[in-house]
Amino acid sequence: NRQPAVETSTMSGGSTAIANQPVFGFELGMAYAAAAESVAGVGVHNLTAGADDQPLFRMAIADDNGKLLFDLDANQMRFAAPRQVVHCLPMYIGKELVTREIAGRQCPPEVLLSLSIRRLVANAWPDRPVPKLAAIAVPASYDQFHRRSIKQAARIAGIESIRLVDRSIAAVQSALIGEESIDVENQPSFDLNASETILFLGLTGQATEVALIRRDAMQLTQLATAGHWHTGMLTWQHRLVGLASEAFIKQHGFDPRRKSLTASRLQMSCERALNSLLLLPDVAIALDLEDQAYSISVSRQEWLDRCGDLVHGIRQHMHRVCQDAGVHPKKIQTCVTQGPLLRISDLRHRLTKKLSPDLEIRPVDRSDVARGTAVCLAAELPLRDDVALPPRSEALMSKS
Repeated sequence: NRQPAVETSTMSGGSTAIANQPVFGFELGMAYAAAAESVAGVGVHNLTAGADDQPLFRMAIADDNGKLLFDLDANQMRFAAPRQVVHCLPMYIGKELVTREIAGRQCPPEVLLSLSIRRLVANAWPDRPVPKLAAIAVPASYDQFHRRSIKQAARIAGIESIRLVDRSIAAVQSALIGEESIDVENQPSFDLNASETILFLGLTGQATEVALIRRDAMQLTQLATAGHWHTGMLTWQHRLVGLASEAFIKQHGFDPRRKSLTASRLQMSCERALNSLLLLPDVAIALDLEDQAYSISVSRQEWLDRCGDLVHGIRQHMHRVCQDAGVHPKKIQTCVTQGPLLRISDLRHRLTKKLSPDLEIRPVDRSDVARGTAVCLAAELPLRDDVALPPRSEALMSKS
């Protein structure tokens, strides 16, 4: 279905009043969230979304004997009491209720998401009222049901006007507007008067995303999108969990997935190992079981080979968006990437080897995307000529 890159929302009031409103931007990921604000005459900057001035907010809620815990405090409970924790909240969209009880009841996922948004806003926007205007980055592949759920959660949290911005557009916008947290070592700045075709590759907890975007100076037009929210980074992580479980069975004679406590600890160990695999060719995955430590080793090459079909799937999405947009792959000048796995040079090579040898890679992170999201909405407000032009979309979402 055709989805606008930036959706409409209800905003009322005079043009000057609206223009002077600060705009809040969220990047609500599967595991973490980031926040930013755009202020007329000041610019756009990131906010501290997590507790204790941390830049990111962990998307987790726990029930500690009737006391609600959020963020890192909630995530820590996964080690000792995993059944009292709900994490990766966007994963539950589509379910009527989340089966794990929080505060003594089973809640719709939109309610738990709204609680997280309220806590995030309290961290990022202390001692100020809930923002009236906000934008949230979502995968372009989100259907109307997922989009309604995100909007509903934001409204329950008290935010009056919500825009949903395709993450692909927000990511590319963030690369254009500035470099507060983008890794720009040895990277030339954009020629802001030039035109080019940009490929977006996103591999996050929420989705695998591929998009082609045309840039005419500061005007972005999304030409084609592909991907699916079923096959995000969690799928790659599950392959690592499977690989590690096989090694524990072979070397130590037990499958840690058979009990919920050890399965949760294996999951957390694999999350840490995945971060290490970004830099190291081999990592150790350890588990403590009945006062005894067990450890196995997993190689990055073996894990990437296990994910070969996922790599092929992304390349198919890349072929599809080029075909849909009528763009030859060699004509793509820049590739904006989001997701830590896409920083692995071997994986990046497997994905881009058929593109131009002069392709420029520009990685962005969650904080960057939050800023890009805020700018996409601010650009639509009257009298806001201090920000980029409003993004456009000609994209038809490809069937996966």
